Amino acid sequence: MSGKPSYEELEKRLGELEEKVLYRRQADEVLRKSEERYRMIFNYSPLGIIHFDCDGRVIDCNERFLEIVGAQKDRLMGFNMINSILDNKMRAAIRAGLAGEPNYFEGDYLSASGNKLTPIRAMFSRVNSNDGKFLGAVGLFEDITVQRQSEEALLESREFVGKVLNCISDPIVVKDRQHRMVLVNDAVCALTGRNREELIGKTDYDFFPKEQVEIFWEKGEIVFETGEENENEEQITDARGALRTIATKKTLYIDKSGNKFIVGVLRDITDRKKGEEALRQSKEMYRQLFDTVSDAILVFNAGTRQLIDVNVRATHLYGFTREEFLGMSYLDISTENDLSDSLLEGTQSEKAARMPLCYHKKRDGRFFPVETSSSTFNLAGRQVFCCVVRDITDRRRAEEELSAYRDHLEDLVRKRTAELAKTNQRLTLEIEERRRIEEALKLYKSG
Repeated sequence: MSGKPSYEELEKRLGELEEKVLYRRQADEVLRKSEERYRMIFNYSPLGIIHFDCDGRVIDCNERFLEIVGAQKDRLMGFNMINSILDNKMRAAIRAGLAGEPNYFEGDYLSASGNKLTPIRAMFSRVNSNDGKFLGAVGLFEDITVQRQSEEALLESREFVGKVLNCISDPIVVKDRQHRMVLVNDAVCALTGRNREELIGKTDYDFFPKEQVEIFWEKGEIVFETGEENENEEQITDARGALRTIATKKTLYIDKSGNKFIVGVLRDITDRKKGEEALRQSKEMYRQLFDTVSDAILVFNAGTRQLIDVNVRATHLYGFTREEFLGMSYLDISTENDLSDSLLEGTQSEKAARMPLCYHKKRDGRFFPVETSSSTFNLAGRQVFCCVVRDITDRRRAEEELSAYRDHLEDLVRKRTAELAKTNQRLTLEIEERRRIEEALKLYKSG
């Protein structure tokens, strides 16, 4: 009996084993969650992530970074971002990051390894260990190509809208919730006898008689409060001091931030002229083009299907000139004639129709997905269709990428489940070992 461990020793060993099992289980769980969070952030971040050593050599990066710079990972590993990078501002930002100083880079980045020019925004941060030891740096890269394109498109759209507004002879004014003018066309400047800089930020009280403005204000408040369009005949004193009768149409516009604006269109009806009805219909058509200028707009004869007008966005989207469009039929750009006919027939019977997905073709023969909606109206005694076409290529690509991302996550879950199964098997063996010790203790007590 002297060679056998005592009961107290066995009991102590059992307690130590239980503590080790519990500690190991907790440590494994913490490590698993930490590793999982890190890998999820690193691998699936929408930002490109790159790690440098203390000398500026690349030691790791995620797939998003490789996509941004257009390089292969095996060519990038060991690449010295300080000595070999082409852009002086980028080198300065990396040095600042390694030195632990504030840094920021935004511009066109030409990748030396991938020979790709990409508009990016980047930040670099020094990495230290818990004890303060210098380990290197990490860089975060954001591809701002889409943002830059959007900004350029927005600027182009604003310029186009401004030109369209100034081509319209009717005064058009946009006012904020305090009735201050935030947008006016040239016709408003002519009506008031003041330039645009004098008008912006001011209210009607600064230019017109109080009794007239009170009516403007009252009708505007109705639109702000109800959201309903308001049409009214009003009196206004023009720049020459003459009293004019105008027909006004006020509609409510709410931007993405929830800010309310009134869009007012004024028409001088003091001296009505022959042909005013045709002019009004023409302006209604171009008003529709103005309201949907960010999408391609195709206007065509309802009977012949021949295009009679298109906007600038349509020429950019399809690649045809306006002159080429006007000699074409709507069916010349559709790849699904049956669906196109169904859409137009629905429009003809219901005045408006929408198709969430169909395919059109560009001038070079490429097909691309679009969302279309159409409406019908009479123009100079003939029925026409106005078709609004939205390119949804990016939306479809995003949906496909999301689906692939979900599939990848499911694969990760399956792999983690298998790993947990192995962990459970190990725990089972440890429990079995505990059971054998307990049986040994029982034998000891009984002996």
